Amino acid sequence: MSVVSSKEWIELVAPDEEEKDPRFSAQIDKLSVIGLRVIAIVCFSGVLYFTLTGLLLSSEVRTKIGGYLVPVGVSALGAIALAASFWPRAKRNARGVGLVVGYGVAVTQFWGTASIVDRPEVGYFLFSGLVTGVMLIGIAALPLKPLQVFALGGAIAVTYALSAPWVVPSYGGLDIELLFVGQVVILCTGLTMVVYRQRVLAYRARRSAREALEELRSVQARLLVSENAHAQSRFAAALSHELNTPLGALTSAFDTLLGLCRKEGFPEHDYYADIVAGAERAGRGSAARLQETVARMSFLTNLDRAEEQTADLNELCRETAVAIRSDLEEKAELDFDFEPLPALRCRPQPLSAVLSNLLRNAAAAIETRGRISVRTRAQQREIVVEIEDDGRGIAREQLSRLFEPSFEVAGGRVAATNWGLFVCRTIVVEHGGRLEIESTEGKGTTARIALPLEVPKKSG
Repeated sequence: MSVVSSKEWIELVAPDEEEKDPRFSAQIDKLSVIGLRVIAIVCFSGVLYFTLTGLLLSSEVRTKIGGYLVPVGVSALGAIALAASFWPRAKRNARGVGLVVGYGVAVTQFWGTASIVDRPEVGYFLFSGLVTGVMLIGIAALPLKPLQVFALGGAIAVTYALSAPWVVPSYGGLDIELLFVGQVVILCTGLTMVVYRQRVLAYRARRSAREALEELRSVQARLLVSENAHAQSRFAAALSHELNTPLGALTSAFDTLLGLCRKEGFPEHDYYADIVAGAERAGRGSAARLQETVARMSFLTNLDRAEEQTADLNELCRETAVAIRSDLEEKAELDFDFEPLPALRCRPQPLSAVLSNLLRNAAAAIETRGRISVRTRAQQREIVVEIEDDGRGIAREQLSRLFEPSFEVAGGRVAATNWGLFVCRTIVVEHGGRLEIESTEGKGTTARIALPLEVPKKSG
């Protein structure tokens, strides 16, 4: 037989730890707003019921002040609850507003009905029903905590004890009524402990599932990056080998041709000399460009050797843009606005892959001809890189799902969406930074990378 510890009792009676979580707090606020609207509907429905049943009462009862206090007061409280559910400031305190409205309904109904009831047993019956109804509606409509339910019931009981002798002197003693109210408060508080505990446990289960899913996606992203990096590295090595071999042969051929020309005296004839000189310039220029391409490819595709290095982020941005220059120049003019930056300890190859992906996305968003701006700056203890385009932008409803990878079936084919941005954010987060996307539909998009000057150490 397990014994409930004092800490577990505190969590049951005063569960405050979970509400420090912004997600849980936002969920509670949303449920409280819905609860206010439910309470408003109950108030208006109760007034309608009171009005219809009031037609069956005698005219003498209807003319008493209590005959009008209940529908007017409850209607006003229902209107307050409804208005508060749409007022931004009140939304943040919706649960408190609901408690006040519940207390007001109980007191209004008690005062209103007590003034038209002469027999104590009828007053006792009405009051018992009012307290029970208000407490249960509060528990069902609002995500109340146990102590809040206890405070609501206690406030109603104290108000009844103080005002009953003044409102209805004929009631006499209050012992039975208060005893019943105490039982109702205790039962409702216990019920709230169970309901609120189930809500907390359900949220924890969803949070654990969400964290597990995010971890799975992160592992998948890292695996995807590793596999792609390995494949690209093998491709780059093979291509570099295939290019270096003809480059060496081509250079050797030019040297042999020039030596032969000098030996045979061809340079003495202007016509042949021009042909040889032109061929040499074209050949050596082509060879130089191929060598530069091989060097850049080797630099940008060795992602599986992503060891930490000290890098100049301005140079990394420039190198990445130059490497995919042909893709960018077809769609946009590329502007650089670099501020002097301190050296950054990072893994340059994965970061260059992130920059390349963001630059390609910017180019793809431009319909005809536009502009892409790459800006860098140092602020406080981090370096910020911004890639801005004047393309078609991103719809507001899509912004919140940009980093959520998924698979879609279109035209009988399965397509992956958002995986590129998800992998980019994973790489940036592993550097201790953050990746943000801001966009206005029809005006353009800005991708912002913020990296700390110190790379966080990997655990274990």
